[in-house]
Amino acid sequence: MNIYSELDELYKTVPSIQCQKKCQESCGPINMTELEWQRISKRIGFDPYVDKKDGTCCLLNKENGECKVYNIRPMICRLWGLVEMMKCPHGCVPDKVLNNLLGFEFLFKADEISKERGMPLKKTTYPIVISSIKEPLGFLYKSEIDGKDN
Repeated sequence: MNIYSELDELYKTVPSIQCQKKCQESCGPINMTELEWQRISKRIGFDPYVDKKDGTCCLLNKENGECKVYNIRPMICRLWGLVEMMKCPHGCVPDKVLNNLLGFEFLFKADEISKERGMPLKKTTYPIVISSIKEPLGFLYKSEIDGKDN
């Protein structure tokens, strides 16, 4: 088992969406776990960043609208178009729409996998610190992903 196996298993549980590749304006500053950051950096050979000219993610292929690391894209990118508060404005419909709490739970699970690997920090492609929302939510609900109380 490689260091990314558990993360890949979590990714497999995320519903799919038939992307029309029209949402490039949404490929901007994002948060990702340290584990996702290291995996992507290793693949592309440098740290992800935001293009200062147009504010898009450096992983976006501007010619065809595809992500250059689509198969290992971070959880936040996988959730785009699936979560109620991140609906696709171009009409892409997911296999299953996720409520906001379940969307947050997927993010938290990815974060926990990273922390279990000794990588507690979140990374962002934008040079600001974005705090976790786990504490304010209090995690006062039952997990819909694994059926455990969190």
